[in-house]
Amino acid sequence: MQFQNGRVDRGIHRKGDIAIAPAGLSKWQWEGEDRYLGFSFTTSFIEKVAIEALQTNPNRLSLAPQFRIRDPQIQQIGMILLCEMHKNKCNCVISPAIASNIEDDNRHGCK
Repeated sequence: MQFQNGRVDRGIHRKGDIAIAPAGLSKWQWEGEDRYLGFSFTTSFIEKVAIEALQTNPNRLSLAPQFRIRDPQIQQIGMILLCEMHKNKCNCVISPAIASNIEDDNRHGCK
């Protein structure tokens, strides 16, 4: 179950599902064991991307909450980062759920 801005999303999330939650707008609740990969970006990073990659004023953009969307490129970026974390045994701050995902690199196709 996921709550954002008074909206409730109930359902089974599959591998590759994406949720976009602007800061302070999200609450998650799981029934049973679950695994996920979460990213958190600073406002300054989002502004830098808006300026450099989108060539637009960041004040003209907003991040809209989304539930269970699919984007193969975002999923691939996540898997690449997960593999890099595993290969480099990085000292990243990761949750126990993510740590359990990087124990077996064959499960993720990391080489």
